[in-house]
Amino acid sequence: MKSKSSHKLFKATLATTVAAGAFVVAVPLATNAAVSFTDVKPGVHYYEPVLELATRDVVKGYDDGTYRPNQSVTRAQSAKILAHVLDLDTQNVKDPGFADVKKGTPYYGPIAALAQAGYIKGYEEKGVKTFKPNNNLTRSQMAKILTLGFGLKEEELVANRFADVNPSDAYAGYVAALLNKEITTGTTNTTFEPNGLVTRGQMSTFVVRTEMALNKTKPETPEVPEDKPVIPNVPGDKPETPEVPDQPTNPTPPVEQTGDQLLHVSIVDMLAKGSASTDAIGITLSGNTFKVNIKKPTSTINDFSVAAKPIYDAFKVNTKIDTVKISVIFDGQTITLTENNVDHSQDFETILNKALSKLGMSGDTTIGILRDKTIKVNVIGSIDSKRFNSTYDFKF
Repeated sequence: MKSKSSHKLFKATLATTVAAGAFVVAVPLATNAAVSFTDVKPGVHYYEPVLELATRDVVKGYDDGTYRPNQSVTRAQSAKILAHVLDLDTQNVKDPGFADVKKGTPYYGPIAALAQAGYIKGYEEKGVKTFKPNNNLTRSQMAKILTLGFGLKEEELVANRFADVNPSDAYAGYVAALLNKEITTGTTNTTFEPNGLVTRGQMSTFVVRTEMALNKTKPETPEVPEDKPVIPNVPGDKPETPEVPDQPTNPTPPVEQTGDQLLHVSIVDMLAKGSASTDAIGITLSGNTFKVNIKKPTSTINDFSVAAKPIYDAFKVNTKIDTVKISVIFDGQTITLTENNVDHSQDFETILNKALSKLGMSGDTTIGILRDKTIKVNVIGSIDSKRFNSTYDFKF
């Protein structure tokens, strides 16, 4: 039989995970309204940057009318964007000697031009030089090519600015350069996620931001939101050389993100776009762990739900949740709640109120009882038609 304290914790756990976990329940399906691409809709941070670059023929999307903004951008695609934005000569180039970049392929010219300009170096293993064009671009690599390509000044990264970037890291100066120009603010207040992947939508945003920071874009180009893992794609005058579609024609297909990766990118994006901190609660994300700072002994479930709202919002775009499993260990026993056949027709507030009502609780209930506890939230569903089975920890 459960003790009174564990029963009380169970109630607090359920209520809190409804506030931070029921975000997975209310998931309205996205509409198909679009301007140039069926999957690029008004209201998302990359909408204006993607369309800006598309109208200048810098990016072209896919034959099915999609742009696939949440798909990771490859190193080859990034090279094409940057070379064209910088207006480099991609025809009269010196062979960079990369074994995996052959003459005559769509990305040979842009990659060779960037290598010739000293903006990229590629890899060398056992005397063989490669560029790995179909690998996905990481955020640290993005910081480097933007800094070098646009001629930004490398800066010294302030110690402890990010928990996952040491000032001595090889890419720290490039990250600091983007911070100085407000091109990025990190994925959260304390993380940059240098090994995180850059999406196609983010790449467009970073490029546009960089041009704006250097006053190279039209003054009427609208501002883009904070760094939700965003990355630059190419604005600028139309390149003189023929444009190459973003869709790679290299026989080796690009590495596509899994459903779990797409979901994580969406969460990181929303956390950066919104505020996950109040005077009562602060939430940061590192890997798959949310660190919850209970700032006051009087902090309540309502306080937590306000701070956790951006996390819930991540599940609004192209996402469908089938099952939610919540668990917490207390006094050596695991308390678990599983919700199947999730009702997607209700909004967040309705679900929260119903859950609290069933527990005989209210939003004014304090959550101090969860201090030093970890709640695991497992969600199963799909995003952009790709299945995911993801688990996130909330450490209080």
